[in-house]
Amino acid sequence: MDVLTQQMNSVYASIVYPNTVIKGASIVLGCSGNVLVFLVYTIWIPDRDNIRYFIPFLAVVDALGSLFQGTFYLVADIYAFIFPSDVVCRLLYFVFTSLSGISAHCLLVMALQRFLFICRPFGRQMSLLNKRLSLVFISLASGAYAIPLLFYSGVKEETISFRGQNFTAFICRVVVHVSSSSTAYVTMLFLLTLVNVILTSVLYIPVCKTMFRASKSIRTTSQRESSSVDPRQPDKSNSRNIISEEVIDGENRDAKKVMIGKPKTNAAMSRISVMFFIVILVYIISYIPSFIVILINHTLKEFDPLQLSDAGLNTWRFFNTTSLFNHVSNPFIYLYYDKKFRKALDKLIGRRTSKGHHSGRHLRNIE
Repeated sequence: MDVLTQQMNSVYASIVYPNTVIKGASIVLGCSGNVLVFLVYTIWIPDRDNIRYFIPFLAVVDALGSLFQGTFYLVADIYAFIFPSDVVCRLLYFVFTSLSGISAHCLLVMALQRFLFICRPFGRQMSLLNKRLSLVFISLASGAYAIPLLFYSGVKEETISFRGQNFTAFICRVVVHVSSSSTAYVTMLFLLTLVNVILTSVLYIPVCKTMFRASKSIRTTSQRESSSVDPRQPDKSNSRNIISEEVIDGENRDAKKVMIGKPKTNAAMSRISVMFFIVILVYIISYIPSFIVILINHTLKEFDPLQLSDAGLNTWRFFNTTSLFNHVSNPFIYLYYDKKFRKALDKLIGRRTSKGHHSGRHLRNIE
């Protein structure tokens, strides 16, 4: 291998070192955080209504995604011009594309579940069997459409210009030999990702609207009740009748009670819906920079990111890899929004919440 190539690779690696640090931290946080999420939601958090059914599965996928996608980006930063192995390049492209697809499609199914549960409460819901089959299907489908990457991707030998030097580099590319079939395949992957983002958004927008209207109605009702209470009389708000509506389970048709008039239940339901909304929103935002990078690469044929300044190159590299944060962010979102998750962590590390034993009495009402 040319000495100049190795020198230029060292220069590039030193320039993008801030990105390398971010990716290393993302691997550690993504793997450890999602493993913790899987253990806590599987062992310590009962999910009788299957509201959190997809979280443990998504945590496993995101832990693996953080590991493989983060490793690929890390190696691509350190060995940008001297990628060490053609086989490793192909395998990493295949694995992290499969895992990214599974994670994205799982979020789509989660959005569908919340849409049915919140916006169509009296209609057919996703049964446990349907949920399991959906996970099997998206796993097989994601693995299947990533298989061509084993043939199209690889280490490509090419002459490049970087910092005023022309030299031969060995770069891991998604497509080594451009052809009509490879172009069609990459376009298909892009459109599939874009459609998944759009469908996920379309499904969750009505959920947000419904939850907003419901919370607004509850606040209005509470204000009216507060203004109509005689201050000389004892507060009887806790003794009012609880309004409930029956949500029919799609699997066994048993009637479940969804508490409408109970403030703590309403707040918990809203927090869970907001939690899933934030998860989906982060997923969408994490893919937008990647879409921008793809569009620039395909519309500005003369554009070469290697000719950017050091700051510009770091920005470009960061934008090109933001989809990694889709795998890393969820544990922090669960920690903020899910009280059950926080309580389980408190027990796990031997601490008590500020409410002590009183918080356990409301555990069943968190959903």
